[in-house]
Amino acid sequence: MRHAGKRSWVFGLKVAFFEAHKEKFLAAVELKTTGAFYHKVGQLYLAKYGYALRWDEDLDEGQDVADDVDPDEDVNDLVPAEAETRAKKFKKLREKLGVWYHGQYGHSIPKKGKKMPSTKLFDKPELEPPAPVKPRVLHYYSRNFYETRVKSRVKTRWAALLRLDNPPKPVTVRNMVTREAWGAETQEFRDKVVLALEKEHDVAVKAYTMAVSGDAPTSPQEYSVALNDAAYYLQPFVNAIHEQFGMNVASMMCGPIADCGGRIEVRSVHSGTSNGLVPRIWSDFDRGGFDMTQRSFLDFSHHCFTEEECRRRALNRDNTSADGAVQSRGTTPTRDDVVAASAPWPRATGDSAVVNPAQPRREGEGEWMMPLGTGTTTPVNLFTEEEWAALEGNGLNNPLFDTASYNADGSLLHGMGGDDSDVALQFGQLLGETALQLPDVRLPNLTASPVFPVSLLLPAVVQPSSAVSSPVPPSSDASSGAASSLPPRPSATTGKAEIPRPKPKPAY
Repeated sequence: MRHAGKRSWVFGLKVAFFEAHKEKFLAAVELKTTGAFYHKVGQLYLAKYGYALRWDEDLDEGQDVADDVDPDEDVNDLVPAEAETRAKKFKKLREKLGVWYHGQYGHSIPKKGKKMPSTKLFDKPELEPPAPVKPRVLHYYSRNFYETRVKSRVKTRWAALLRLDNPPKPVTVRNMVTREAWGAETQEFRDKVVLALEKEHDVAVKAYTMAVSGDAPTSPQEYSVALNDAAYYLQPFVNAIHEQFGMNVASMMCGPIADCGGRIEVRSVHSGTSNGLVPRIWSDFDRGGFDMTQRSFLDFSHHCFTEEECRRRALNRDNTSADGAVQSRGTTPTRDDVVAASAPWPRATGDSAVVNPAQPRREGEGEWMMPLGTGTTTPVNLFTEEEWAALEGNGLNNPLFDTASYNADGSLLHGMGGDDSDVALQFGQLLGETALQLPDVRLPNLTASPVFPVSLLLPAVVQPSSAVSSPVPPSSDASSGAASSLPPRPSATTGKAEIPRPKPKPAY
């Protein structure tokens, strides 16, 4: 007998589709891996029903829309609006899956006694990171060879299809051309790609097994996975403490970062904001005080890890010197090192922020990123290779660099402290004490930017301390005072400054 009321979104063919995974759901509950279960079933649902189908719709018998949907697709080529729409759809889908499965089979789940507060905080299976899923070979091929072997074909095909009255979706064209390009590859090449995919997946599975088993990591890959997976539970964990005890919470970790060549850096998460029209987490509310805390933590950590330990943790060998040593104090960082260990943390929704340089953002979590600067825009490097050399030639060896935010007219908005300043400093004044003169031709390009304030990389040694305070260098030598927080050098191939830009947000 059907109960009166609003019809469930699961009806028709959907019922059989979800009931087929009942045993896997109950097993996931027992193993406390429901988060991974919802993630996988959500992918399977989208592969069959697509993103466009409304919740109150169903497909005809035998129909599916898999030609337009690849749950493992690379979303870097999607326009931001489409990527955001898919992210919201997938987040909502996971929520609906949790409600439906618990409503259908919740009576089959053994009831447990009342938990202690500590158990409530730690025993949260939905915070467990999903197990690595082997990507389809076409997805792996596209992810690694799209730019060099597929992109030009897609552009040519898309230009031709645009002449049609009703051209197909870009994702459909991209997937179709990718399949054609893959089919045109030699068998030898395809065998190598499949082998590389297998090896990559094996490493990911071993690292994941280590992470969920509770065993301590031993390899750079395992350290990298362990730190990146922290995004799944650290932020919700500090939020839970904040709610449970009604206290502000900050969790800080400091040590060799595998993805940064073993360089010692700080990672932190926060929960709790200040009162006022613009609520701020601790790192934004008191930039100077937070920097001092990080400086002390970094200095302490440099006495806890040897250079050999840092080298063993290094995953990205591009950050090592010719003799295999990691970036040492007083050296100029590479492009991957441009993010200072004490760089300001990002803004996040709600009353929390979380920092993770490598793990893609997933639904319900803060975004892990570390912009260099206090504004919301990427700092602009105004100096060429020759000008960097001129700065060093004028006695500014290993100068400490800072960022500041400016209005469209070039006046200073605020510096590292995050407080508004009524000091109207012009670009020329900031550089007046050096031997360099900033060419006027750069200013129109800069001030024409539609987004202000703009963050600039400038020598802190020529900025008045009352207006802009200096950031904490990632590592400092107590004996010499040398610092290593220089902005990125220009590319050796193009001669243009390589500016770090945030990666596009994934759909899920």
